[in-house]
Amino acid sequence: MGSSERRRVAILGGGAGGLTAAFELTATPELRERYEVTVHQLGWRCGGKGASGRRLEAGAQRIEEHGLHVWFGFYENAFDVIRRAYEELDRPAGAPLRTWQDAFHGTNEVVLLDDTDDDEWIARHFHFPTNEGVPGIASEPPTLHSLMRDAIHLLRVVEPPDHASLRLKTLDKFVDGFLLALEQFLGGDDDHLDLGDLFEGFLRFARPILHLGADEEDGEEPIVCRFLRLLRDVVWKITDGDPYAMTFDLTSTVFRGILVDELDDLDQGGFAQVNGEEFTAWLARHDAKPETLAQSPILRAFYQLCFAYRDGDRDQPCLAAGKALQAMLRMCLGYRGSLMWKMQAGMGDAIFAPMYEALRARGVRFEFFHEVTGIGLSPDGKLVERLTIRQQARPDGEYRPLLVDPGGLASWPHEPLWDQLADGHALREQRVAFEACASAPGATDLELRVGEHFDDVVLAMSVGSLEPVSGDLRARHERFAAMLDHATTVSTQALQVWMTADREQLGFRPDGMVSGGYVEPLDTLCDMSHLLPREGWPASAGVRSISYFCGTMREIAGETQEQADERARAAGLEHLRHHATVLWPGARTADGGYDWRLLFDPSDRDGEARLAAQYWRANIFGSERYVLTPPGSIEFRLRPSESGATNLALAGDWTRNGICGGSVEAAVTSGRLAAQFLSGSPAVVPGTEGWLESD
Repeated sequence: MGSSERRRVAILGGGAGGLTAAFELTATPELRERYEVTVHQLGWRCGGKGASGRRLEAGAQRIEEHGLHVWFGFYENAFDVIRRAYEELDRPAGAPLRTWQDAFHGTNEVVLLDDTDDDEWIARHFHFPTNEGVPGIASEPPTLHSLMRDAIHLLRVVEPPDHASLRLKTLDKFVDGFLLALEQFLGGDDDHLDLGDLFEGFLRFARPILHLGADEEDGEEPIVCRFLRLLRDVVWKITDGDPYAMTFDLTSTVFRGILVDELDDLDQGGFAQVNGEEFTAWLARHDAKPETLAQSPILRAFYQLCFAYRDGDRDQPCLAAGKALQAMLRMCLGYRGSLMWKMQAGMGDAIFAPMYEALRARGVRFEFFHEVTGIGLSPDGKLVERLTIRQQARPDGEYRPLLVDPGGLASWPHEPLWDQLADGHALREQRVAFEACASAPGATDLELRVGEHFDDVVLAMSVGSLEPVSGDLRARHERFAAMLDHATTVSTQALQVWMTADREQLGFRPDGMVSGGYVEPLDTLCDMSHLLPREGWPASAGVRSISYFCGTMREIAGETQEQADERARAAGLEHLRHHATVLWPGARTADGGYDWRLLFDPSDRDGEARLAAQYWRANIFGSERYVLTPPGSIEFRLRPSESGATNLALAGDWTRNGICGGSVEAAVTSGRLAAQFLSGSPAVVPGTEGWLESD
């Protein structure tokens, strides 16, 4: 290839990692002169686990997702990329989702379900304060002391539960003043504040009132740790270990453990020192209360958020301690603007359609219905030499994947646009499952060769799909084989319901909230009623609210997609029967059951049969499974530059990327690192170095 010719990059997979790599490789006119990029995508739409589709229903285009998707306020790479994509599109005034601020609205409302009171489920509301940060805008990394100060401030603004006794409320007033003093110490606001004097003063106060024994001073434990431990014990004793005390216990244990293990010291190995430990075992080693480990709503919700159970089994928690601590700190204390940001359309519409449009405008090519079936290496294993691809269907010309919703927004359909495919009507009748690697009859196999069709490759497929296509890489590169052997994924399931009662009628409060910590398997619920105008429901339909559920799913060997989907339907039915009215008291019937009449059903079926008009799915296929972060696995992950082949970069949340956990931020970060490996750009990728990201 001549020096004046562009290098041809084949990107295998159009999820967040692959599209980000394409975005960065073509980010400037100079880069577009250097690289010719083609994205090869299975099926008819981009997005991977984040893909969504529109289905025509009763005059509306309802949004159907793989599950619940929200972005956290610490997602600096993901927000940076999507902000730039929207700026580049420069949609005209009045256009739907014209800017990224139109596409995302912040939310700080969290509801956690608590069953510590005689096994009765109680919904507890937490409001996180808004701050002046802007997601995606880089800022100075925090220090451990600043995070401790922020955590203490957060504890101060958390109100005691509504049912709290006068004694607890009185203690809270004392604790508030006490924590303010500790906050001032950590922040250096008072040069004359002596923590040792504060500690001794608190001991004099607490011991005679609460009949505490002598403090077991540990010469290895910093005085701040002794301080927090005793404060935990005081709160625990006076509250009999209720959820309020568990919050103190979890928070104080996290910071005591970080200080004692010196996890903020990169010279000592940083958080990587404890990535071999399971997070709950690490908390237990640092004297977290057994009750907290078993019943803390916050801890349970955190595990559910990460789907962090091996094979979806609650008795098998599966989360590396170092990465769990980093994620928890960044999520709860490092957010910008709001704790979470909710998309104002489906994830496909708000993220992947704008990315697709921006990339096409730059000249990036998209080859839909391209199933990668093999990656072949050169005899010495140092070069990707060939790619084998099955062309699942033949578009009539360039496949144009988007449609327009009732409000004029470019969106992805829930199925292929059949009229653009050869024999499309017949394929529709056959219900060919392209996203499960099925193909049209007579599908052809293509072979792409290095130097002829491509020069560089970005492997951006999900790790759950890699084993069948990467035999050469496994055989030639021991580290790649070890990565595959230690990669762990879990199946998930989702349910979406459209109801004819609004949030006020359901008693579903606060507006826009996200809830967690509930019963398995559909343990997480989010109010998505803000999508009603986006879906375009006619007034005559009477749809007034939308809710999304999700959770893990146990795996059954040999199960078909249809069988798994039926299990997901049954789980949704069971949840609505027995558990839904805890958060929707207005949906409770006189006999304590769920009022099935509230489910929107254009066929107006009776009772439980109305569930048929809702949407559910089981995510059991390789590319749809959620990537876990088990203890002992981080060291086997590969960085995007470590595939073993000089012309192959890796992209996905399964790589070693600073987060090393299933999330769009991990995938986007990895995509940027893949582009950096191939092109040297971007020069800096935030969130990949430093004490809070190191692994």
